[in-house]
Amino acid sequence: MRILSGTRHLLILSTAIGVAACGHHGFKKEGATRDDFMQDLRQCTYEASRTQAWCNSSDGICVNDNDRAACMERKGWRITLESGRFLIPH
Repeated sequence: MRILSGTRHLLILSTAIGVAACGHHGFKKEGATRDDFMQDLRQCTYEASRTQAWCNSSDGICVNDNDRAACMERKGWRITLESGRFLIPH
């Protein structure tokens, strides 16, 4: 059962990375509002932030997109290309 579970996690991660690469992915959660999305996104962005000397950001803080996506999924959001999704502001 562990192999299947690990394979499933790898498939989910691969899908998330593939969707993220296209640049138009978003998150969707039934019944959620934009305010719900922004609150969860802020919290997950904070949790996925790392201060790194090698970071290209002017403030030296980088966000690990995979960690942020995993946090959003733990909160019940799913990555999607469907209409009605909330996009991460850039």
